[in-house]
Amino acid sequence: MSTLAQVLAVAAGVLHVGVGVVEAFFFHRPWAQQFLLRKRFSPPEVALWAFNVAFYNMFLGAGTVLGVVLAANGLVDEGRTLVLYTAGFMALGGVVLWVSDHRLWTGTLGQSGFGLATLVATLAS
Repeated sequence: MSTLAQVLAVAAGVLHVGVGVVEAFFFHRPWAQQFLLRKRFSPPEVALWAFNVAFYNMFLGAGTVLGVVLAANGLVDEGRTLVLYTAGFMALGGVVLWVSDHRLWTGTLGQSGFGLATLVATLAS
């Protein structure tokens, strides 16, 4: 994997872990709702959804970073495969987010942008 692919993968992973932390532990705060949903809205059902989605995001981000660590430590094929899978998951997840609510386009860019860039850079290396 190229240095660019590794940097993008780590950035995508850190972004997903960071957003997951906000979703899981700060969703009840108005600033977090504004950041995640573009409005303040917190019925209990949404908070439960956010908590569960948060851990998907954190596990996804951790998997991406783990792929880079594996590749950097000699397990190149295994690491590259993990990065490609998680980056593809991110890219497609962003598309699903946009399809479900076009108003969440900034979330779509965050969800899929680094994932797509990571896919391209990894496949090109």
